[in-house]
Amino acid sequence: MFSDPKTEEQKIFTKKFIDNTIPHLDVLYNFALYISGSFRTAANLLYITYLKAYGFYQYFVEGADHKDWLLRIMMNTWNEQKKEKKENFLQEELDEVYENLKITQPDSKFIKTLNEKDFIKTIAQLPEDYRKVFILKDIVKFSFEKISDLVDCPTGTAITRLYKARKYLLAYLNKNFGKLSPK
Repeated sequence: MFSDPKTEEQKIFTKKFIDNTIPHLDVLYNFALYISGSFRTAANLLYITYLKAYGFYQYFVEGADHKDWLLRIMMNTWNEQKKEKKENFLQEELDEVYENLKITQPDSKFIKTLNEKDFIKTIAQLPEDYRKVFILKDIVKFSFEKISDLVDCPTGTAITRLYKARKYLLAYLNKNFGKLSPK
């Protein structure tokens, strides 16, 4: 992914980039997978995100949160891909996701009892704006302030989107998996 550094300065730069960004790889991949619903699209999105991040790392402001910065790059890349290709990435390879996905148990009280296939299918039912907020709050565990900054909306809008996402998911789960109630 990264070219072989020629100078000592380039080696230090690359090591610093890797040390500061690789710890967020799992969070970024899971976010890409949840938002896209596809292994291939998630891997491509992750790859492009890291390439862009490496290219712009010289402009990274020391003291800023690397995870926030990487997620912003990823979300901007995702939005660019959607605009350029004008296709629904969410449906790409959904069968492969159902068969192969191995995710960690999410913390959301609405989805703890779902198996992996049902979890992805359920998340895929959300409108994208709701899905982003739901993933960032209930899975990545970001604050509403960080979420509103990442998705470029007021905090109140982010709270409303999360409320609507949870309400929608509960209705979807009740319809498709039997009566549930939030605990």
